[in-house]
Amino acid sequence: MPKFSKVEVSEDGSFVIDLSDVSFEEGITIIEMYAKSPLSKETFASVAVSKVSPLPEPDYVANPKAKPPVPANPAVDWIEGKQLYYTVYYQGELTFS
Repeated sequence: MPKFSKVEVSEDGSFVIDLSDVSFEEGITIIEMYAKSPLSKETFASVAVSKVSPLPEPDYVANPKAKPPVPANPAVDWIEGKQLYYTVYYQGELTFS
């Protein structure tokens, strides 16, 4: 995934980022936009892209006593760009009491 690339900005401030050819890794990816004006004013914005595959269901026909897979421990990541991001994902079910 490219680290930096220039993006053309229209007069009204809008822009387009084409991510159609990007192959995101399993987990959470942070896309960070960084802009700097001709007067050196900086601004940042980010978006999280989540790609988490569902856990496979057991084959109950072949094995009627099969148990559902146990989700892995939560995945915790610190991602550093111009800013620092903290992400967590978990495939299990959460219960609140």
